[in-house]
Amino acid sequence: MAGVINEAYPNLAFRHRVASIAIPPNDPLYGDQFFLEDIDIEDAWADSTGAADVSILVADNGCDLTHPDLIDKLDPGYDFVEDDDDPSWKEGPSENHGTACAGLAAASTDNGVGIAGACPDCRLRCARLLPGANEPVPVSADVLTFDYAIEVDADVMSNSWGFVDPIPVPTPLKNAIIEVQQQGRGGKGTVVVFAAGNESHIIADDELLAVEGILGVGAVSNIGELTQYTNGGDSVDVVAPVGAVAPDISGPDGAEPGDLTTSFGGTSSATPIVAGLAGLLLAAHPELTADEVNDAFMATARQPLLANPDADGHDTYFGYGLVQPAAALALFEPPLVPPSPEGCGSCAHAPLAPAGMMALLAALTCASRRRREPRCRTPAFSP
Repeated sequence: MAGVINEAYPNLAFRHRVASIAIPPNDPLYGDQFFLEDIDIEDAWADSTGAADVSILVADNGCDLTHPDLIDKLDPGYDFVEDDDDPSWKEGPSENHGTACAGLAAASTDNGVGIAGACPDCRLRCARLLPGANEPVPVSADVLTFDYAIEVDADVMSNSWGFVDPIPVPTPLKNAIIEVQQQGRGGKGTVVVFAAGNESHIIADDELLAVEGILGVGAVSNIGELTQYTNGGDSVDVVAPVGAVAPDISGPDGAEPGDLTTSFGGTSSATPIVAGLAGLLLAAHPELTADEVNDAFMATARQPLLANPDADGHDTYFGYGLVQPAAALALFEPPLVPPSPEGCGSCAHAPLAPAGMMALLAALTCASRRRREPRCRTPAFSP
């Protein structure tokens, strides 16, 4: 009947979460993944656990396509070494490398098996780019791998590899990386994450990691100390903890018995963690460009006590600091205001507070500045 109130309820406003896993997840080795605790991953998962339409491409030495912690997450990939559509691992040194990287980025999570991935609900693809025993790879294969990222519309590309010798990056490869970083994802750019490397040297401004738009990742220990091997330089943007617990080649063929290893490491292991965190950010905010994702991580990173940052906030080895995924997510989420008595027409997000607005604007403009200036530090964001 018109004019009769059936029920009254206060018109409150609540933050909505997109998490679709239990927190903490039930993966047996999740408790051993101290590196995820070090970056407060559960706070980030409360806002985003990724999405099935966010794809992370792992360019490495192939993956175990039947691994129980990956089999449900993998979309078709490609082998650029043998030029076929089977990116499976091959026997040789570090044969579990690509499998471990893929799992750290986005292993099946809360499935009662193995470990948790940094982006639990993201999808994965593997591209086999690296042959065994440091065999040379033609530049054309490198270029085709980045072209492939555009072809399959990868949202994030994880690269835990580099050149054995510290050489200037070949121009065709440099152009291919810039192309995917700027034009992937329908013009918003694919987030291209690269490992800083493990040779304990300063990366020159003409090397691979210094290519415009790359998010360069160094490695720290579980107590925030710099690892003895990580490379440094202006192109190191952030650091992440070493991901020691990771998927191994399943069965007896891996580095350790069983399907998991507890001895993965290097900047190779820190990089896919950051790639997974980029997936969390893009799932929650798909409108972001690759540059904006990079700058969100740099704007919210936390410098360890042992860092010695310059006037721009950049440390030679720690970059802009340890990644803080929850803070990066919060950077783009203005607080809610209580609803007005006028109803849902006013149940909107509040404008950012002045400090938050300044941090957000700084983050969104940093990318263009960074293309001109190797070091660009935005103000640290405080939730």
